[in-house]
Amino acid sequence: ILEDSGLDQAELARALAEGHRPGDFVAVAITAPPCGGCRQWLLELRVGRVLFRDGDRVLEMTPDELLPESFGATRLDATWG
Repeated sequence: ILEDSGLDQAELARALAEGHRPGDFVAVAITAPPCGGCRQWLLELRVGRVLFRDGDRVLEMTPDELLPESFGATRLDATWG
């Protein structure tokens, strides 16, 4: 759980430095809707669910729902090169 005004990328970077890998993060909870850059981070880290406050509501979404039609490793053609 990350508790500040948004996604604390330093906390996620620290977790990566401590040996966690993309896909290890089941859920992230933040106090505001994530910005575009943070949405990309959540997608690249393969976070399972993102919980955040939007006004009086608490929403739960996947990174794919937060960043539809995104570009990432799953969209690359692995046959070239």
